[in-house]
Parts: sequence; structure tokens; C-alpha cells
Amino acid sequence: MGKLICFEEEADLVEYAVKRIRQHIQEAMNEHRPFMIAFCGGRSPKGLLRAFFSLRLPWRDVIILQTDERYVPPNDKLSNQRMVRSIIETHAPEALESFLPMDTGLEMEEAAQRYEKLLRGLLPEGKGPDVVVLGLGDDCHVASLFPGFHHLKEDNRWVLPVEGPGVEPPRITLTPEFIRSGRYILLLVIGRQKRSAYSRLVSQSADVMDCPGKFLLHLPQTEVLLTADACSDSKE
Repeated sequence: MGKLICFEEEADLVEYAVKRIRQHIQEAMNEHRPFMIAFCGGRSPKGLLRAFFSLRLPWRDVIILQTDERYVPPNDKLSNQRMVRSIIETHAPEALESFLPMDTGLEMEEAAQRYEKLLRGLLPEGKGPDVVVLGLGDDCHVASLFPGFHHLKEDNRWVLPVEGPGVEPPRITLTPEFIRSGRYILLLVIGRQKRSAYSRLVSQSADVMDCPGKFLLHLPQTEVLLTADACSDSKE
């Protein structure tokens, strides 16, 4: 089972996460291969994104992926890639060429297939990315894997379109099959608004279909990083 680590402040959480990511960067460099990291969207990773892109790295040797994307134009205010690009442009514009976003200019299924083809080309031996950064949604979703959706049982595809009741706008997401292949998985649980979701995450009565984030808890490479205000009222 993965580790749960609580931090008093978000800044402490970010500092720890960057330290762990740097360890995996060094491993990739020692093995003379590119370092590959996948980031989610939303509020949770913003502080970590700023800290990561403030590092002085050989960006030509870094591959930056998305875990999921809203099916909106890339300049839309809801676009995850818009958020990531704005942080890159502020802190490390030279890293823009290392960022490989999902193409929402294509039909959803085509966009999912195209991104999966890209990933399989980057990872021909079936090995996963070095680091996957995810946030826990208020409804316990991770990436764009929502409660009750069949995508949680996908064991073949790496990328899928997501649309249906409660998903607005539609999304494109990495599947559990691909996420599990990550060498190191960070699940961020930040802020008092996540208390209910965190309570479901650690509850023995909730299953994966109720709380998709639970599939990460059973992976030894997962670390759940949370702020104290996110778990202070939680009960197992």
C-alpha cells in the first residue's frame, strides 16, 4: 500500500514533492534517458507546477505529459493545457517544447487515440512515466476518472474520451492501466474543501467505483500528500 504523508502547510508539501521528483530526475539522468512526468489539471498541482518549472533542468531531456484534459479549445479558461502553458511561460519558457498536450482540435476519440499512439511511441517497452502527479477531486475523481464510469475497469487502452452525466465539459483521460505503470505516483489532497473526499478515500466502506482515487492506494509506488486541513476531521 502507498504512503500517506500529512503536512502542516501546502508549501511544505510542495517542497517535499519537488525533492522526491528531483530524485527521479537524477535516476533518469543516471540511466541516460529522458525524464517523463505527467501532470493533472485543476487547483491541486498549481503550487507544485510553479516549483517544478522554477528548477534549472536540461529541458530537452524532459517530457511533460497531461493526465487529462477538458474537451475545450486550448485557449479556453477551462483548459488544463492553458494553465500549464501559462506557468511554463512565466518560469521556464524554454520548456514549452517539452510539453506534449492533448489535441482538443480533433474529434474526441481521435484525440484519445492520437495521444495513446504518442505514449506508446515514447514507451515502446510498456514502461510507464517516471512521475504521475494527480489531485483528488471533490467527488473523489482522479485525472478524469469519475465515480461510476466504466473507464475505471479499462485494462487495455491507455487513453479514453469521457462524456456522460455529470461530466461537463467532456474530457480526455489517461486510464488506470496507464497510470499504474508510473514509477512514482503523487496524489495531492490540498485544502479543507477536500475533507469529504479524503474521508471517502480512506473509508473501508467505499470502493473504487465510489471513489476512483482508491485504486492508487493499493500501489506501492503511490504517496498521498495531504495538508493538515484536508484530513483533520476525517475518520476511517
